[in-house]
Amino acid sequence: MADYCAEIMELLGLDKVLCCPKDFMDELRDTGLRTDITQVRSILKDGWGIRSEKNGDYIFHHISADGEIFPMKKKGRYFEINRAAIDKILL
Repeated sequence: MADYCAEIMELLGLDKVLCCPKDFMDELRDTGLRTDITQVRSILKDGWGIRSEKNGDYIFHHISADGEIFPMKKKGRYFEINRAAIDKILL
Protein backbone atom coordinates (compact mmCIF):
# COMPACT_ATOMS: atom_id res chain seq x y z
CA MET A 1 0.00 0.00 0.00
CA ALA A 2 2.88 2.35 0.78
CA ASP A 3 4.46 1.62 -2.62
CA TYR A 4 1.14 2.35 -4.29
CA CYS A 5 0.89 5.73 -2.52
CA ALA A 6 4.51 6.56 -3.33
CA GLU A 7 3.99 5.71 -6.99
CA ILE A 8 0.88 7.91 -7.27
CA MET A 9 2.67 10.79 -5.55
CA GLU A 10 5.70 10.46 -7.78
CA LEU A 11 3.82 10.12 -11.07
CA LEU A 12 1.39 12.97 -10.36
CA GLY A 13 3.71 15.22 -8.35
CA LEU A 14 1.44 15.14 -5.28
CA ASP A 15 2.36 15.70 -1.63
CA LYS A 16 -0.57 13.63 -0.34
CA VAL A 17 -3.10 11.03 -1.41
CA LEU A 18 -6.65 10.58 -0.17
CA CYS A 19 -8.21 7.15 0.20
CA CYS A 20 -10.59 4.92 2.13
CA PRO A 21 -9.62 1.43 3.29
CA LYS A 22 -11.95 -0.03 0.65
CA ASP A 23 -9.95 1.72 -2.09
CA PHE A 24 -6.80 -0.09 -0.97
CA MET A 25 -8.69 -3.34 -0.56
CA ASP A 26 -9.86 -3.12 -4.19
CA GLU A 27 -6.32 -2.37 -5.40
CA LEU A 28 -4.86 -5.26 -3.39
CA ARG A 29 -7.52 -7.62 -4.71
CA ASP A 30 -6.59 -6.59 -8.27
CA THR A 31 -3.02 -7.75 -7.59
CA GLY A 32 -4.24 -11.14 -6.39
CA LEU A 33 -3.71 -10.56 -2.67
CA ARG A 34 -6.49 -11.56 -0.32
CA THR A 35 -7.34 -9.22 2.52
CA ASP A 36 -10.27 -7.76 4.34
CA ILE A 37 -11.28 -4.26 5.32
CA THR A 38 -10.31 -4.82 8.97
CA GLN A 39 -6.71 -5.66 8.04
CA VAL A 40 -6.36 -2.64 5.77
CA ARG A 41 -7.88 -0.30 8.38
CA SER A 42 -5.57 -1.76 11.04
CA ILE A 43 -2.50 -1.12 8.90
CA LEU A 44 -3.52 2.48 8.26
CA LYS A 45 -4.48 3.27 11.86
CA ASP A 46 -2.24 1.08 14.01
CA GLY A 47 0.71 0.47 11.71
CA TRP A 48 0.98 3.85 10.04
CA GLY A 49 -0.64 5.99 12.75
CA ILE A 50 -3.03 7.72 10.33
CA ARG A 51 -6.55 8.69 11.41
CA SER A 52 -9.62 9.25 9.24
CA GLU A 53 -10.71 12.64 10.49
CA LYS A 54 -12.36 13.86 7.30
CA ASN A 55 -15.59 12.86 5.63
CA GLY A 56 -16.80 13.98 2.22
CA ASP A 57 -15.81 14.00 -1.42
CA TYR A 58 -12.28 13.05 -2.46
CA ILE A 59 -10.35 11.86 -5.51
CA PHE A 60 -8.73 8.41 -5.49
CA HIS A 61 -6.22 7.62 -8.23
CA HIS A 62 -6.48 4.12 -9.70
CA ILE A 63 -3.54 2.65 -11.62
CA SER A 64 -4.76 0.31 -14.36
CA ALA A 65 -2.95 -2.86 -15.45
CA ASP A 66 -1.34 -0.97 -18.35
CA GLY A 67 -0.02 1.77 -16.04
CA GLU A 68 -2.56 4.49 -16.79
CA ILE A 69 -3.81 6.54 -13.86
CA PHE A 70 -7.51 7.25 -13.59
CA PRO A 71 -8.86 9.80 -11.08
CA MET A 72 -12.05 8.51 -9.49
CA LYS A 73 -14.47 10.75 -7.57
CA LYS A 74 -15.48 9.08 -4.32
CA LYS A 75 -17.33 9.97 -1.13
CA GLY A 76 -16.74 8.71 2.39
CA ARG A 77 -14.57 8.92 5.49
CA TYR A 78 -11.11 9.12 3.98
CA PHE A 79 -7.51 9.03 5.15
CA GLU A 80 -5.02 11.71 4.14
CA ILE A 81 -1.61 10.13 3.62
CA ASN A 82 1.28 12.57 3.13
CA ARG A 83 4.69 12.07 1.59
CA ALA A 84 6.54 12.27 4.94
CA ALA A 85 4.50 9.34 6.30
CA ILE A 86 5.17 7.24 3.19
CA ASP A 87 8.89 8.05 3.22
CA LYS A 88 9.04 6.99 6.88
CA ILE A 89 7.23 3.71 6.13
CA LEU A 90 9.41 2.85 3.12
CA LEU A 91 12.73 3.41 4.92
